[in-house]
Amino acid sequence: MDPELINQIVKEVKNSLQRDGKISLSAAAGTSLPGDMVRGENFLKKIFITADDLLARVAEGASSSVELASNEFLTPAAADLAARRKIGITRKTESLDRLVSKPVPAQKSIPTWKDVPLSASRNSAGACPVGLITYSPDGKTDSVLKALAHDGIFFTDCTDDECWMVNLLGLCRGITAGSLSLGVALFPFGADALIMANKVSGIRAVQGTTIESVAASVRRLDTNLLILEHRISTFHELRAMTRIFVQNRMVSGLADDVIRKIEEVEKQ
Repeated sequence: MDPELINQIVKEVKNSLQRDGKISLSAAAGTSLPGDMVRGENFLKKIFITADDLLARVAEGASSSVELASNEFLTPAAADLAARRKIGITRKTESLDRLVSKPVPAQKSIPTWKDVPLSASRNSAGACPVGLITYSPDGKTDSVLKALAHDGIFFTDCTDDECWMVNLLGLCRGITAGSLSLGVALFPFGADALIMANKVSGIRAVQGTTIESVAASVRRLDTNLLILEHRISTFHELRAMTRIFVQNRMVSGLADDVIRKIEEVEKQ
């Protein structure tokens, strides 16, 4: 068949398909692309360069070479013409990701509980930060604290000594002095810590056993110290109990009579 006739047929088919929007990079070139790229707003069509188009570009550029875009391809007649006249064909190194896909937003880094300075360690529980002490922490405790930071709950680390009793009493004094609004203690086992903490005047400590019990203590006792047993509770239980304690503690106000009675007993 006459090359010129082939060229004319290709031009007519190309124009018809482009008008109908049926030429895509993946369909025409056999390139496998993700479905959202093909169906997205930046649908990239394949463009065929005929012999006439090629001659026009050579004339416009006054050069013996032509640079094609990533989605431009020569027809057979144009390829023969380029070979006969020794027209150099180059292709842009533009990435298909930039041409076709939508830009991926940068991932925000999630700070861990230790990355947040004191001035930023303030939660909805009050004006002062929430204090935290840990004893014999493991991988689960670190994961819980990172997850709580993802939830927007941060802590001031009050673990200053190797002795858990010293750290616990320091946390309690910070709460009663008003430099801390609340306290959370993550211990392997918590019964001894619970007894000691409740010996400090002004501390109303509760041991986290279930989500429901923590929520009830917040409502009925306005508790200000949560003691969690990280060897017994699961990751999800530790996270949920801490969230309930920190986020809901200041909306209680239902236990004024109980708190007054406790204060009377403490003064005896």
